[in-house]
Amino acid sequence: MTLENRLLRALGGADGPPPGAAVLLAVSGGIDSMTLLEVTAELVRRGRLEIRPVAAHLHHGIRGQDADEDQRLVEAACRRLGIALHTDRVEIPPGPSLEDRARRARRRFLADTARRFSARHVLLAHQADDQAETVLDRVLAGAGPEGLAGMRPRAVLPVDRGESLVVLRPWLEVPRSAIAHRAAAQGIAFREDRTNRETRWRRGRLRHAVMPYLREAVNPALTAAMLRLGSVMRGTAELLEAAAKDALVGVVRTPPPALAWLVDRHPEEVVALDRRAFRALAAPLQGAVLRLAMRQLDRVQPPVPGHRALGDLARRLAGGGGTGPWRVRRGLHAVMDGATALFARRPLVLRDTRAHAVIA
Repeated sequence: MTLENRLLRALGGADGPPPGAAVLLAVSGGIDSMTLLEVTAELVRRGRLEIRPVAAHLHHGIRGQDADEDQRLVEAACRRLGIALHTDRVEIPPGPSLEDRARRARRRFLADTARRFSARHVLLAHQADDQAETVLDRVLAGAGPEGLAGMRPRAVLPVDRGESLVVLRPWLEVPRSAIAHRAAAQGIAFREDRTNRETRWRRGRLRHAVMPYLREAVNPALTAAMLRLGSVMRGTAELLEAAAKDALVGVVRTPPPALAWLVDRHPEEVVALDRRAFRALAAPLQGAVLRLAMRQLDRVQPPVPGHRALGDLARRLAGGGGTGPWRVRRGLHAVMDGATALFARRPLVLRDTRAHAVIA
C-alpha cells in the first residue's frame, strides 16, 4: 500500500474529519514529518483529500541554532505549499526526564493549536522503526500489555473536559527506509536532529547500539518481531480494558458522607472505590480497573502510574486497614479507610472534626 493510500485510509474512517475540516500535521522538520507534509499537500492539491491542513511546529528551545533552522525550513515549505502554519516556542531546561518533559510540552502545544483552529484530528508521522524502538524500550522497562502495545495507529487524546483529539499515525507500519526512499525520489528537504545520533540518551542507545546488536546477534527481523508483539499486546490490552470497564461499575462508589466531609474536596473531584469489591477482582483486572479509575478522575493528560506501580497500589488497596493521605505520584493522591479508597488529583487534607484543625 502506498504512502498516499495509507494516509487516505487513516482519514477515511467512520470518525474521520468531514470535508473541509481542519486537520493538524505535527511537523518537526525531520524526514518523516516533512514527507507527511508533502504527501498531504499533494493529495489536497489533486482533490483526493478534502481537508484543511494546518501544520504545527514547536520550537523546544533546547538545540539553539539547529532548532531555529528547523523552524525556518518548516516555514519555507508551508509557504511554498500554501499550508497554514502555527508555531510556538517553549523553554525546557536541561535536567532529568528531558525527553518526557519535551513530550508533554508537545502534547500541550498540539492541544492548544487544535483549539485555535477548531481541529479535532492530528496526524503524526511515526513509522515502523519508531514503533519497534518503543515496544523494545517498554519490554526492557517491564511494561504490561498497555505499554507493550506501543503507539496506537488511532488514539483519542483527552485535551479538556468533554473535548478530545483523534490522533492518527497512518505510517506506523511503514519502514523508515521506505519514507527515506520517497523523500530522496521527490527531493524533499528535511533537517536531521543531530541529538538523534547520540547514544547518551536512552532512545539513542536503543536505536544505534542495542537494536543493531540484536539484529546481528539474535534476530535480523527484529523490527517485524517487535511490531508483531505490539499488535498482540494491543489486542490483549483492549480485551483487558473491556473487562475492566464492566468491573469498574461494580467497584466505584459515591464517597460516603463521613469521608466526603472529612476530605476537603467536592465529590466530583474525587473517585471512591469499594475496597471489598476491589479485593474480589482477579489480580490482572485490579490494575486495569485502577487505570480506568484514574482516567475517569481527570481526562486531561492523566498521570496514570505504570504497570508495576499500579500492581503495588492494587496490593495496597486489597490489604487490610486504612491509611492517612499520601501522594501516589505527581498529580495523584489517595486516602483509605477500612471500606473505601479515595483518589484525587490534588493533595487530600483531612479535617479533625473535634478541633476543626487541618491535619496534613
